[in-house]
Amino acid sequence: MQYFVLLIVSIFFTGCMQNIISLDPEARFVRIVTNEPDGCKYLGEVYGYQSGSSLNDSQSMQGAINNAKNEAYKIGGDTLHFLSNNQKTSYISSDRGVVMLDPSNVSTNETSIVGLVYKCN
Repeated sequence: MQYFVLLIVSIFFTGCMQNIISLDPEARFVRIVTNEPDGCKYLGEVYGYQSGSSLNDSQSMQGAINNAKNEAYKIGGDTLHFLSNNQKTSYISSDRGVVMLDPSNVSTNETSIVGLVYKCN
């Protein structure tokens, strides 16, 4: 019986943990540039997004970058030019069924990235 309870508790806490979006092995070659590249073929726009209450700002940003690079690779790109990024931390609490922003309670970090994808090689 003790093992069964331990198993249930382990599964519960594992479900509550949030992971950084992983970088697909093929997408590791997608490079990020700060200026629009010359002589490259434009393929489209991608969005990267990561959120989670157990992630800090840096982890949230890395997950969004990984997500954007994965999406760039999927459409055939090897170069990603970021147009914008947005990072915010929301503090959420619930009091008698009313959800409100409250800096004294649980925080949720969210990062979103918009980028242009190019094929340069």
